[in-house]
Amino acid sequence: MTNPWRGAEAWHFYLLAQRQLYANNFRAALKTAIRATEYELELGTVQVYSLLATAAYYCKHWKECSRAFVKLENIEDLPEEEKEKYESLAAKIFSKYDPKEFMIND
Repeated sequence: MTNPWRGAEAWHFYLLAQRQLYANNFRAALKTAIRATEYELELGTVQVYSLLATAAYYCKHWKECSRAFVKLENIEDLPEEEKEKYESLAAKIFSKYDPKEFMIND
């Protein structure tokens, strides 16, 4: 282990992003969730990209939201049932919004 604080940093960003979401500070939550993706190995792919998809959705940053869903849908060891749920949710979101466009709430 080269950096013993890496796990603590990972959880810090994960919890901070959740706190920011609950405080309706969506822009900050998106930035923090993007930072948390650097800790995918420590936190888990599903947790990190679910958080990113949620923050991006509430921030109306459709491109980042789409990127998170693509990552979730392509997890190899995820059960098919869960993959289908992600695909269904993504289809509902992106039938309304173009994933190429984005708009950031203040």
